[in-house]
Amino acid sequence: MSEENLKIADIIFAYIKGTITDRELGELTAWMDAAEDHRELFQQIMTSASYQNKETVYQNFSKTQDVV
Repeated sequence: MSEENLKIADIIFAYIKGTITDRELGELTAWMDAAEDHRELFQQIMTSASYQNKETVYQNFSKTQDVV
């Protein structure tokens, strides 16, 4: 996973846990606005029954983003 993708995955996990900062929320919003695929991935992660596990968030993110 690229450094940028890892950073976004960490931000998504912070969002899930409720520890996201205003700056991170801005980055997440900009990332989602940059591509429909990003928004769809975010929705997929948020609706996943197992998203509470950080490694699962990374794996979900990696499957989609490494091929984009």
